Amino acid sequence: MAIPAAKGLCHRAIIQSGPGLRAISPESATKTARAFMQSIGAGSAGDLAKAPFSRLVDGLEKLEKECGGRFGPVVDGRNLPRDPFIPDAPPTSADVPVIVGYNATETTILNPMGPAAFDLDWAGLKSALAPGLAGADVDKVIADFRRLRPSATASDLYFHITTLRGMGAGSWTLAERKAAQGQAAAYFYRVEFETTVNRLRSPHSIDIPLVFDTVDKSASLLGPVASDAQTVSDQMSAAWLAFARTGSPNAAGLASWPRYDARARSTMIFNVVSRAVNDPYPEERQIIAALPPLAAAGG
Repeated sequence: MAIPAAKGLCHRAIIQSGPGLRAISPESATKTARAFMQSIGAGSAGDLAKAPFSRLVDGLEKLEKECGGRFGPVVDGRNLPRDPFIPDAPPTSADVPVIVGYNATETTILNPMGPAAFDLDWAGLKSALAPGLAGADVDKVIADFRRLRPSATASDLYFHITTLRGMGAGSWTLAERKAAQGQAAAYFYRVEFETTVNRLRSPHSIDIPLVFDTVDKSASLLGPVASDAQTVSDQMSAAWLAFARTGSPNAAGLASWPRYDARARSTMIFNVVSRAVNDPYPEERQIIAALPPLAAAGG
């Protein structure tokens, strides 16, 4: 959406759980590339071409553990002249309508602790949140969310806060900036349908089989084939198809899905019974929005 050479090639855009507001700086990309080359003992691009696949994978895993190296688009000043959605939506794709959103508990899968994240106590919650809330009063953030969700466990709040802090905030920021252009529409969603598999709830990637209508082939993520999952899939796949065809996700059988703007913040909540809600969970959004900005991973 921010590459000038791609202008006119993309007529609609759907951004699921991946709000790429910022790309990678050349300095950070160079640092990562050099670290990777060193990790596999390569001195040139030719060495990379000759390296066995297993060595490349081992090098990537080593790099991730040691420095969290990030791979992706780089603001090189030529192919990508600016960050995609910082400080605003890119003019290159101002005429391209967008759907953007996230799943309610992305971090039941995407978290650095693995299974331990499901059994946190309150002290453990503070320790787990502290790295991502640097500069914030972690005790106050926890207390505010406990007030809003009094029955939540420490693990419940970990998944909720980290999801909102990352993909939630990034997605609504993207929607806000796209809507502020005043040209093509932005539509915003949140998946709240929950799987029964391994306490995952509404994890990263649960939207994939729902959107592509592959519920019957996705038992490892959704559990045994169930009518509820198929009901959600029927709604989401119809909305995505309608958007691809027309630029609007409003499809037969789905409740009206208004365009997003910073005043109403209309959000389609996808569940067995899906519904559009204006600014759901506003106090939680305000708590997250008031936190210090996340450090730019990889520049």
